[in-house]
Amino acid sequence: MSVFFQGKTLVIDGQSIQVPWSVLDAVEQGDKVFVLFDPDSYLLDPNHKILRRQGAPAIRNLFALTKTGEKLWEAEMPETADYYYRLSSVTPLIANSISSYRCEIDSSNGTIKSKEFLK
Repeated sequence: MSVFFQGKTLVIDGQSIQVPWSVLDAVEQGDKVFVLFDPDSYLLDPNHKILRRQGAPAIRNLFALTKTGEKLWEAEMPETADYYYRLSSVTPLIANSISSYRCEIDSSNGTIKSKEFLK
C-alpha cells in the first residue's frame, strides 16, 4: 500500500480522498492508514471557534482509515480539549498531545491503552 498526502488530499494506493482538514502525517500499518490531521487547520478556523464557544465538542484529530478511505475510528484523547501533534511510533501506535501526554493508542479501536505525562 502506498500513502501520501498534500493539504486536504490523501492518496491511498492511487485513490485520492478529500478529507476535512489538512493532513499533518499519514502512515500505513497493515490494512490501516493512521491519519493525523493538522490541528491548526481547524483551530484557526473562525467557524470552529464559534462552534466551540457554543459548546461543540473538541475535534479528535487522529483517525484510522481503511485503504478505501472508510473511517474505522477516531482516537480517544487524553483530555477533553486536547489534540495530538505528533505520531512518535506506529508499532506500537504512540501519539504525543499538546497537553504533554505520550499515549499508546490501541490500533484496533482507537482507545488509549496507556498514557504518560511528560512534564
